[in-house]
Amino acid sequence: MPRRAALVLAFLVPAVASAVAADAPSPLDKLPAKKVKGTPAEVLAQVGDRESRLDCGAFGANGKYLAMGGPGDSILVWDFPDLRKVATLKNKETVCLAFSPNGKVLAAGDSGGVVKLWKVAPGLFTPLVTIPTAHKDGPVWSMAFFPDGDTLATGGSDGTIKLWDVTKTKPVLKATLTGHKSQVRGLAVSGDGKTLASAGWKDESVKLWDVAADKPTSTDTHAYKALVTGVSFATDVNKLAVSVADGKLRVYDVDAGKLKDEKVIPAKKDKVAAVAFTPAGDAVTAVVYWDANEDRIFVYDLDGKAKYEGGYGQRIQGLATAPDGRHLAAVHERNASLVRLPGEKAKK
Repeated sequence: MPRRAALVLAFLVPAVASAVAADAPSPLDKLPAKKVKGTPAEVLAQVGDRESRLDCGAFGANGKYLAMGGPGDSILVWDFPDLRKVATLKNKETVCLAFSPNGKVLAAGDSGGVVKLWKVAPGLFTPLVTIPTAHKDGPVWSMAFFPDGDTLATGGSDGTIKLWDVTKTKPVLKATLTGHKSQVRGLAVSGDGKTLASAGWKDESVKLWDVAADKPTSTDTHAYKALVTGVSFATDVNKLAVSVADGKLRVYDVDAGKLKDEKVIPAKKDKVAAVAFTPAGDAVTAVVYWDANEDRIFVYDLDGKAKYEGGYGQRIQGLATAPDGRHLAAVHERNASLVRLPGEKAKK
């Protein structure tokens, strides 16, 4: 299983925030605001399994489930608001996770290039299918469902992006996109399902792809002078956020397949390891490398003002943002801190 120094982990950033309205009630709203010893007041609970290392996480469509995985041999699934582990799914060396927009399918990519899918029903996770050779030469680093849930995009160490029709009993490979030199560390699909963004880690670039075309093609490439660690589309507006290991976030308008009107948001440190747009598209959440012992989460508005800064006394291996925009999970090595963002009220 690939290990990270401070920055190297492939953080999971949900590409499609939710199939439900951000202001709708969520099971996470029912979690009581209890103080967790040694953490800030906004941490509602810590969940996990100290027997297994964790590296990535993803929330289901309405925040009912949180799936977490890592280099062990299983994926843990937690239920809310009951705060109980409802499933342990066999999967070795999980690198990335994603729920379909309607929450009915969970996908996992592993260190050997394999993709697995499970059918999700209340309290049940049933194996659907395995794609044994989705990518060669190493891990499936990233994945993102299209808004309709019919297509899954995966990115690998081989520098390719693959689009899979997952409506079939056996997934069908619809297209293979080439252009990155190595690891595709982030994928995001626009809210209208027409544009795919990809983060080329070592080639220090972001690419946009026209995936509505019969033969998807690249429409824009934007190069940086540092590792690109993540991409995230806003749900309802055509904006893309990019995290780069030069201490800056970038936010762009996406118009006619091109990145335009760049806004640069400086972070307090020189390494930004993940980014996720809020569902409303008016703020971005980022994981920032802080020091050798701790990472921190920041929420910035689009003018660059920090609306929230949170440190939980641990490294953050992965970031899972809830569909409601009010909650997130900071995945540590052995557990996850469930956070209700300050100023965000629970919906009744």
